[in-house]
Amino acid sequence: QCDGIETNQEFEFTAPGGEWERVRRFVEKLGYQVAITKHKRGYASMIPVPGFVPAHAELLEVEPLGWFIEIEFVLEQAEAISRAKEALSQILGNLGVPETAIEPRAYNDMLREARSQATG
Repeated sequence: QCDGIETNQEFEFTAPGGEWERVRRFVEKLGYQVAITKHKRGYASMIPVPGFVPAHAELLEVEPLGWFIEIEFVLEQAEAISRAKEALSQILGNLGVPETAIEPRAYNDMLREARSQATG
């Protein structure tokens, strides 16, 4: 997290919805455990940024948390992070989203909190 903006290195993949059980078993055979699951559904689009990489934007419902706008840049070099933050500010401004509306917590943290409140 940096100023409420998440910066990280991720390794993601997609699999058809009906393949979840096979993927989970494969990952567990590699020695990993599922710590938390999140269910997201929504809409995705690319936003062109002149002179820079496009932004990947998603309007998502995250059960049971509600709706979010995710905007991310896939960067090859860490030196591009400051330019990505500038572009993100401009995109949020164009969408009418104030920077005060940026959720500083990660989904996993919010999901853990929601689950503990539901069981507690």
